[in-house]
Amino acid sequence: MDIGADGSMPTEWSDMQVMEDSTTTTKKPLPSSGKGGGIKRKSKTSGIDQEIRECISLMADSVNEVANAIKSSTSPQRIRNMCTELMFELKSIPGFSEEEVDTIYDNLSKNPTLIPSFLSKPADSKARWIKKLQMHLRQEKSMRLMLERAIGRASSTLSPGHRHFTTQINI
Repeated sequence: MDIGADGSMPTEWSDMQVMEDSTTTTKKPLPSSGKGGGIKRKSKTSGIDQEIRECISLMADSVNEVANAIKSSTSPQRIRNMCTELMFELKSIPGFSEEEVDTIYDNLSKNPTLIPSFLSKPADSKARWIKKLQMHLRQEKSMRLMLERAIGRASSTLSPGHRHFTTQINI
Protein backbone atom coordinates (compact mmCIF):
# COMPACT_ATOMS: atom_id res chain seq x y z
CA MET A 1 0.00 0.00 0.00
CA ASP A 2 1.21 3.45 -0.83
CA ILE A 3 0.88 6.36 1.53
CA GLY A 4 -0.34 9.57 -0.06
CA ALA A 5 1.50 12.89 0.02
CA ASP A 6 -0.72 14.14 2.84
CA GLY A 7 0.07 11.05 4.97
CA SER A 8 -3.29 9.39 4.43
CA MET A 9 -3.58 5.79 3.35
CA PRO A 10 -5.49 4.90 0.20
CA THR A 11 -9.10 3.89 0.65
CA GLU A 12 -10.09 0.44 -0.49
CA TRP A 13 -13.10 -0.07 -2.74
CA SER A 14 -14.94 -1.95 0.02
CA ASP A 15 -14.86 1.22 2.07
CA MET A 16 -16.45 3.23 -0.73
CA GLN A 17 -20.01 4.30 -1.10
CA VAL A 18 -21.38 4.32 -4.64
CA MET A 19 -23.10 7.60 -5.50
CA GLU A 20 -25.21 7.58 -8.60
CA ASP A 21 -26.94 10.47 -10.22
CA SER A 22 -28.46 10.86 -13.66
CA THR A 23 -25.20 11.64 -15.44
CA THR A 24 -22.39 9.80 -13.72
CA THR A 25 -21.41 7.25 -11.07
CA THR A 26 -18.84 8.27 -8.49
CA LYS A 27 -17.32 6.59 -5.51
CA LYS A 28 -16.55 8.41 -2.30
CA PRO A 29 -15.24 7.15 1.03
CA LEU A 30 -17.77 6.01 3.62
CA PRO A 31 -18.05 8.27 6.66
CA SER A 32 -15.59 7.35 9.37
CA SER A 33 -15.40 8.30 13.02
CA GLY A 34 -11.60 8.41 12.85
CA LYS A 35 -9.27 10.84 11.12
CA GLY A 36 -7.55 10.05 7.86
CA GLY A 37 -10.34 10.05 5.31
CA GLY A 38 -12.05 6.75 4.68
CA ILE A 39 -9.88 4.66 6.96
CA LYS A 40 -11.99 2.94 9.57
CA ARG A 41 -10.43 2.72 12.98
CA LYS A 42 -11.45 0.45 15.81
CA SER A 43 -13.22 2.35 18.49
CA LYS A 44 -11.89 2.36 22.03
CA THR A 45 -14.96 0.45 23.18
CA SER A 46 -14.08 -2.61 21.10
CA GLY A 47 -10.81 -2.94 23.04
CA ILE A 48 -12.67 -2.56 26.30
CA ASP A 49 -15.31 -5.04 25.15
CA GLN A 50 -12.58 -7.56 24.38
CA GLU A 51 -11.04 -7.05 27.83
CA ILE A 52 -14.45 -7.58 29.43
CA ARG A 53 -15.00 -10.76 27.40
CA GLU A 54 -11.60 -12.08 28.46
CA CYS A 55 -12.31 -11.25 32.09
CA ILE A 56 -15.71 -12.96 31.96
CA SER A 57 -14.13 -15.98 30.31
CA LEU A 58 -11.49 -16.22 33.06
CA MET A 59 -14.16 -15.85 35.74
CA ALA A 60 -16.29 -18.56 34.13
CA ASP A 61 -13.27 -20.88 34.01
CA SER A 62 -12.56 -20.22 37.69
CA VAL A 63 -16.17 -20.86 38.70
CA ASN A 64 -16.16 -24.11 36.72
CA GLU A 65 -12.95 -25.21 38.46
CA VAL A 66 -14.49 -24.54 41.87
CA ALA A 67 -17.69 -26.37 40.91
CA ASN A 68 -15.71 -29.38 39.72
CA ALA A 69 -13.66 -29.40 42.92
CA ILE A 70 -16.83 -29.33 45.01
CA LYS A 71 -18.34 -32.15 42.98
CA SER A 72 -15.26 -34.32 43.30
CA SER A 73 -14.89 -33.66 47.03
CA THR A 74 -18.50 -34.60 47.73
CA SER A 75 -18.84 -37.62 45.49
CA PRO A 76 -20.75 -40.47 47.18
CA GLN A 77 -17.74 -42.81 47.00
CA ARG A 78 -15.45 -40.22 48.59
CA ILE A 79 -17.98 -39.54 51.36
CA ARG A 80 -18.31 -43.29 52.07
CA ASN A 81 -14.53 -43.60 52.30
CA MET A 82 -14.31 -40.61 54.63
CA CYS A 83 -17.10 -41.97 56.84
CA THR A 84 -15.35 -45.33 57.10
CA GLU A 85 -12.11 -43.61 58.05
CA LEU A 86 -14.01 -41.36 60.48
CA MET A 87 -15.50 -44.32 62.36
CA PHE A 88 -12.08 -45.98 62.58
CA GLU A 89 -10.53 -42.75 63.93
CA LEU A 90 -13.32 -42.17 66.45
CA LYS A 91 -13.02 -45.70 67.84
CA SER A 92 -9.26 -45.31 68.21
CA ILE A 93 -9.55 -42.22 70.46
CA PRO A 94 -9.45 -43.38 74.10
CA GLY A 95 -11.89 -42.21 76.75
CA PHE A 96 -15.19 -42.32 74.85
CA SER A 97 -17.96 -44.89 75.10
CA GLU A 98 -19.48 -46.56 72.05
CA GLU A 99 -22.62 -44.46 72.53
CA GLU A 100 -20.56 -41.25 72.54
CA VAL A 101 -18.67 -42.38 69.44
CA ASP A 102 -21.96 -43.15 67.67
CA THR A 103 -23.37 -39.73 68.58
CA ILE A 104 -20.26 -37.93 67.33
CA TYR A 105 -20.20 -40.05 64.17
CA ASP A 106 -23.87 -39.29 63.45
CA ASN A 107 -23.28 -35.59 63.99
CA LEU A 108 -20.20 -35.42 61.77
CA SER A 109 -21.67 -37.55 59.00
CA LYS A 110 -24.58 -35.09 58.71
CA ASN A 111 -22.03 -32.50 57.59
CA PRO A 112 -19.40 -34.24 55.43
CA THR A 113 -17.48 -31.00 54.86
CA LEU A 114 -16.25 -31.18 58.49
CA ILE A 115 -14.89 -34.71 58.19
CA PRO A 116 -11.60 -33.90 56.36
CA SER A 117 -10.66 -31.20 58.86
CA PHE A 118 -11.46 -33.53 61.76
CA LEU A 119 -9.43 -36.37 60.26
CA SER A 120 -6.41 -34.12 59.71
CA LYS A 121 -6.23 -33.10 63.40
CA PRO A 122 -3.77 -34.73 65.79
CA ALA A 123 -5.28 -37.22 68.26
CA ASP A 124 -5.27 -34.82 71.23
CA SER A 125 -7.02 -32.13 69.15
CA LYS A 126 -9.63 -34.68 68.08
CA ALA A 127 -10.34 -35.56 71.72
CA ARG A 128 -10.72 -31.86 72.66
CA TRP A 129 -12.96 -31.28 69.66
CA ILE A 130 -15.17 -34.25 70.63
CA LYS A 131 -15.52 -32.91 74.19
CA LYS A 132 -16.52 -29.48 72.85
CA LEU A 133 -19.06 -31.07 70.53
CA GLN A 134 -20.48 -33.16 73.37
CA MET A 135 -20.89 -30.03 75.50
CA HIS A 136 -22.58 -28.24 72.60
CA LEU A 137 -24.95 -31.17 72.04
CA ARG A 138 -25.85 -31.25 75.77
CA GLN A 139 -26.57 -27.50 75.71
CA GLU A 140 -28.67 -27.92 72.58
CA LYS A 141 -30.64 -30.75 74.19
CA SER A 142 -31.16 -28.69 77.36
CA MET A 143 -32.43 -25.71 75.34
CA ARG A 144 -34.77 -27.97 73.38
CA LEU A 145 -36.21 -29.40 76.63
CA MET A 146 -36.70 -25.92 78.09
CA LEU A 147 -38.46 -24.81 74.92
CA GLU A 148 -40.72 -27.87 74.94
CA ARG A 149 -41.64 -27.20 78.59
CA ALA A 150 -42.37 -23.56 77.83
CA ILE A 151 -44.59 -24.56 74.92
CA GLY A 152 -46.30 -27.13 77.16
CA ARG A 153 -47.01 -24.51 79.86
CA ALA A 154 -48.23 -22.03 77.31
CA SER A 155 -50.52 -24.56 75.67
CA SER A 156 -52.02 -25.59 79.04
CA THR A 157 -53.39 -22.07 79.46
CA LEU A 158 -55.09 -22.17 76.07
CA SER A 159 -58.60 -23.36 75.33
CA PRO A 160 -58.97 -26.99 74.14
CA GLY A 161 -59.24 -25.88 70.50
CA HIS A 162 -56.02 -23.89 70.72
CA ARG A 163 -54.25 -26.79 72.46
CA HIS A 164 -55.19 -29.06 69.57
CA PHE A 165 -53.79 -26.50 67.14
CA THR A 166 -50.46 -26.20 69.01
CA THR A 167 -49.98 -29.98 69.03
CA GLN A 168 -50.47 -29.94 65.27
CA ILE A 169 -47.63 -27.44 64.73
CA ASN A 170 -45.09 -28.91 67.18
CA ILE A 171 -42.02 -30.22 65.44
